[in-house]
Amino acid sequence: MVLIWILFLAISLLNSGPVKSLPIHIMIALPSEDASKLSKGLRRTIDDFKGEGEGMNASTILITGNVTEIIDVMCDSIQKLNPHVLLSFLPAKRTFYASMIAGQAGLPAMTMTRDYTDLAVKDVENLRPYLPKEQIVNNRSVKRNLFKFSK
Repeated sequence: MVLIWILFLAISLLNSGPVKSLPIHIMIALPSEDASKLSKGLRRTIDDFKGEGEGMNASTILITGNVTEIIDVMCDSIQKLNPHVLLSFLPAKRTFYASMIAGQAGLPAMTMTRDYTDLAVKDVENLRPYLPKEQIVNNRSVKRNLFKFSK
């Protein structure tokens, strides 16, 4: 087994072509009230980035202030889109719930409000005893538990 790994590393090092980038899927959470302005700038940036190498795929989701909708939209989007990272432009209160759900899904979250992200990730640890390990994020009971925990 070790010999296979050494052989793999040797072949990888001898590969003369540099890796420009890896394909990555970003899920971008936008507040519904500012979506048109933000998505236009993000699309332009992503298109510029795509010209430099492999693809970067981004999916935008619009989130309103309703806690139930935040939980439903986030859980469903993570399940459908299977992103690698969450990029959130949401206000502080909505960022808290979005980053808590991302933490439960094991998804790295980059947000504008760092303090709320830290608190939300800690709160995910408090939630874990209530959730069976085999449950997935889009399960309705997970959504109910997240909603109960948010009150």
